[in-house]
Amino acid sequence: MELIARTWNLSPRQIQYGGMKDKHAVTKQTLTIRGGPKEDLKRATVDLTYVGSAARPFGPAHILGNRFTAVLRRIEGSAEPAIRAALAEVARDHVPNYFDDQRFRSLGPSGSSWRAPGAMPTMSGRSGSRSPRRTPRTRPTTRSRSGRSAMVGEVGRREGALTRSHRRSIVTYLADHPQDFRGAFERVRVELRRIYLAAFQSYLWNRVLAEIVIEATPPLTSS
Repeated sequence: MELIARTWNLSPRQIQYGGMKDKHAVTKQTLTIRGGPKEDLKRATVDLTYVGSAARPFGPAHILGNRFTAVLRRIEGSAEPAIRAALAEVARDHVPNYFDDQRFRSLGPSGSSWRAPGAMPTMSGRSGSRSPRRTPRTRPTTRSRSGRSAMVGEVGRREGALTRSHRRSIVTYLADHPQDFRGAFERVRVELRRIYLAAFQSYLWNRVLAEIVIEATPPLTSS
């Protein structure tokens, strides 16, 4: 979305789409651009095709369903019978629809920290383990300095100091307002806030689903 906005000199708010997609997958979805050009756009990472006009912006509420194709690689030939048997078992009995660790990449390797004081360091500094290598990995810490707490972004020697970005604005704000986590959260980019909210919703879903599975599954008995 950022590439499209930059290429056509648009505001990101003009672009509406159904949802976030895995950047490591080949995906396809519909989007609308308010006042956008009626033409195609081809770049190395995106192939945008103009298909017509819509009466209203496209959003998550307009999605009727998703279709996925999963690819298994490096499978030993001897494992094929067991895999086919497992697929038949899943088709017959189904499986609980848990969110896996992909949904929680935004929280970094630990996948934790939802308390207010802990959440902001996670959001302001960490990047997921699958983020591009060019993204500086910051490690915000809280410590006493001149009688007040300061949030400091520490980066590796190669990356240098934090560049002008939403991360630096969060660190700077917390340095001046060490207890105002709500104000710091409001300085997180809107699209990132949506990702963090989706991750938290998924975490709650997994917890509730786990309780349902425990209640519905009879205990194992030894033979």
